[in-house]
Amino acid sequence: MCCDPLFDDVLPAWVADMDLPVPPVVADALAHAVRTGGPGYPDRPGGNPLRAAFTERMARRCATA
Repeated sequence: MCCDPLFDDVLPAWVADMDLPVPPVVADALAHAVRTGGPGYPDRPGGNPLRAAFTERMARRCATA
């Protein structure tokens, strides 16, 4: 694929993952996750402990004077 025969086993940086088809097993797993509500953050008893910390941090960083 490279222009130099010494580097025929090198994948050039200009070949991106979007230039290649999605493997069926990946597409199937993604579709299954979407159908069953898999993507997203898990619900935890008592809530996610990071949610409050993140909210407070962002409130401090994005506060307007």
